[in-house]
Amino acid sequence: MKRFLLGLCLFTIPLLAEEGWLRLSAAGVVSSAQIQITAHTDTGIIGVKLAVPEFQAAAGDTKAAALTEIFNKVLWDDLDYSGGVTLVSRSLYPLGKFNSPGEITADEWTTPAVDAQFIAFGNSRMTGDRIRVEARLWDLKAPQNREMIGKAYTSEATDSGARLI
Repeated sequence: MKRFLLGLCLFTIPLLAEEGWLRLSAAGVVSSAQIQITAHTDTGIIGVKLAVPEFQAAAGDTKAAALTEIFNKVLWDDLDYSGGVTLVSRSLYPLGKFNSPGEITADEWTTPAVDAQFIAFGNSRMTGDRIRVEARLWDLKAPQNREMIGKAYTSEATDSGARLI
């Protein structure tokens, strides 16, 4: 989880800065050895709108399904707590399961009701005694080459392992 969030943050922070939603400034030198850095967001600005449909476990894989449920909760809660993104309510999502690129239609996610700018989606399965999560982050507003990040993460097949991905 932490590795996926780090990858997501490494992508979203420069994007927020580029769009003018995040400003980093170095205030003057307090002493010859100290520098103050102030980071803040502009008030009234909605962060990047991110849709995060639940990741799906491989069919019939009960162990992966249980661990994926933990992963989904931690991912949603951590992104919500981060304040760097605005999560689109799952009640607005199109119907279906969205765990592979062929199941994502950008037009469904950019309608005025959903209005997501990015979507993070993926799937999971057991590989031996480890859980493997394949995750992707797409820019829904890009006309082509939407995939920004696509990576597979593995961890031990325990509750704490699912939380670490």
